[in-house]
Amino acid sequence: MSCPEKQVSGRRVAPLPGGRPATPQAQTLAQAQEQEQPDEIANQFHENHYTSDRPGYIFADERFSSKSGSRPRSANTNYYGITMNGAKEFIAANPFIMDNYVEENVGIDTLELWLKQKKAALDRKSFLELDELQKQDTATLNRFQYVNVQKIQETLSHEVFDVHDFTPFLYEVAGSIASAVGAEDFSLYTIEAGSKEITLHQPAFLETDRERLCWPVSEGTTVSAYVGLTKKTLLIADLQNDERFPQGVGLDSVKINSVLCVPFIQANGDLLGIIELVRTLGSPGFTIENQQTATTIVCWTGLAIQNIQACKALSKQQELNDFLLEASQIVLDDKEGSDTLINHIMSYTKNLVQADRCSFFLIDPSTDQLFCSLFDEGQVDQHGRPLFVKKNELRFSMNTGIAGFVARTGQLVNSSNPYEDTRFNRELDLLTGFTTNSILCMPILSNNKVVGVVQMLNKRGGTAFTNTDESTFKSFAVYCSLALLYSKLSQTMYEAKNRLEVQEEKIRYHLHPPEESYKNLLASPLPKKNPKGFFRYEFYCMPHMEKLPKLFISMVHTLFGPDCFDLSKLCRFILTVKQGYRDVPYHNFKHAFTVTHCMFRFLHENPTTFPLMERKALIFACICHDLDHQGYNNMFMKTMKTPLSVLYAESIMESHHYQETLFILQGLCRLSLEPV
Repeated sequence: MSCPEKQVSGRRVAPLPGGRPATPQAQTLAQAQEQEQPDEIANQFHENHYTSDRPGYIFADERFSSKSGSRPRSANTNYYGITMNGAKEFIAANPFIMDNYVEENVGIDTLELWLKQKKAALDRKSFLELDELQKQDTATLNRFQYVNVQKIQETLSHEVFDVHDFTPFLYEVAGSIASAVGAEDFSLYTIEAGSKEITLHQPAFLETDRERLCWPVSEGTTVSAYVGLTKKTLLIADLQNDERFPQGVGLDSVKINSVLCVPFIQANGDLLGIIELVRTLGSPGFTIENQQTATTIVCWTGLAIQNIQACKALSKQQELNDFLLEASQIVLDDKEGSDTLINHIMSYTKNLVQADRCSFFLIDPSTDQLFCSLFDEGQVDQHGRPLFVKKNELRFSMNTGIAGFVARTGQLVNSSNPYEDTRFNRELDLLTGFTTNSILCMPILSNNKVVGVVQMLNKRGGTAFTNTDESTFKSFAVYCSLALLYSKLSQTMYEAKNRLEVQEEKIRYHLHPPEESYKNLLASPLPKKNPKGFFRYEFYCMPHMEKLPKLFISMVHTLFGPDCFDLSKLCRFILTVKQGYRDVPYHNFKHAFTVTHCMFRFLHENPTTFPLMERKALIFACICHDLDHQGYNNMFMKTMKTPLSVLYAESIMESHHYQETLFILQGLCRLSLEPV
């Protein structure tokens, strides 16, 4: 930096430290005398601030002595014997000097580094100052100042056992290690499952909006990234001269002298985090004793975490046992369907892996589709248990989405970035407004066939699903398949019982038509002539009730020809249909014939509107559309919980009419709509 007095030309200069305020007249006089007395201001500055008896006095060159009163001067040398505080005061009073220096001599890369360091300095505070930042004993080291050790242990046990993310706990341990080894600052880096990057942990109490700071796990970058790669403790005595780490510690590296970096490793080899302890320039480096202390604490911490996880595993096993007991009870008691069991499975699975949302899809092998009717909208009941809402059934192809992939292949999928996965279907997110950040999708197998798919969305805490989640989920899936299998068998037996009751009731009422009636119709299937007005829409069939079977055959022959159907089967069919209608006020055989006659008139006038097969289907659908109607509507059936309402959950009577039609066509009469 050039001499201070050479920077003041043409500026309104603030007073030098220790001097009097610079009035406009004094400033003008100083500018006029600048060429004749260039060192006057600096000499005054030196005399007031840089005497050898002032604290913080610095000798920049052994050639200078304050006693001699002389200072070596050259084109490339600054004033010697400047205290740090004096320099700061002078720059604070004359900020344009720093502006000029930065503008002329500092590169863009250095400025970016300074900016990054400044941001870090604003929100990275020493753990030892945490008490002033957070003001909560339970989150700082001073909670350990109390003499009641048992109380402290109970508090820690509840905190650590209930969490699913150990990062805050590791951060507190890192602070303890920093205090134990005399580190001036520390950092904690975490690594997500399956990730190749370490991330600087930013404690919540700092309330910072700083950008997420990450480094790839590799050589040739930072100290912590290297330790993340090797998973070994590293002690560096002189960071500034260690060429292995060109980026140092990533932040404030120009001030760092010694680094002690220790990894947190679980018994299975997974890396939980990395503690980075630092000492600045001018401080002694870390010693082997410091390394042993840090390693000892980390090892014991790892064992504590391992024991905690073992206790949590036992707790989960107890929860699983409770689930199996409840599921067994549901299978035995709930015979009306599997919704209650699926609800129970979804609720347990969601808590098992700490997922934000859960979906359970069953497979329809007849259509190769996945379907579900219970939806997780993030609601909970008064006890905090998840609530699943029953809605209209959702169906989609097994060729769609990650769930479809799992259903087709039977492979587990754990995706930490679904939007980068080509198998992921974004349409549901766009439709619901929900954002999927991670997915764990597991097949439910029965007899080596996929019968269902459980899909977990968004691990709580913002992390990805882990290998532990996968293993736990796999074990649970076995019990799910057994529960679903027995539930399906129980439901099938229950439906069979109700179907049998329906069939028995039908058989008691719907007898086969008398053989004499069948022979008479077969001998004379057509009327001698059609009644008056038969080819008009307003034809009234009431006076011709006995002739209605013959008139139906006449309509079929008129539309499709006499050889289109086997006559014996057609005669038996219409007599059976007539017998299949109950004697109710409205939905009876006369009503069915009237509807059929109307369709006959339409098709007769418009023979080319529909293909042949569709015209046949329309005629037969009309004559059978109210078969075995009992005279009650669907609401009555459902309210009274009749066998039909149990057999058909939706459109009760319509479903029954359809099944009766198939029974007569395929079972009793064996009449096909295909050409003879």
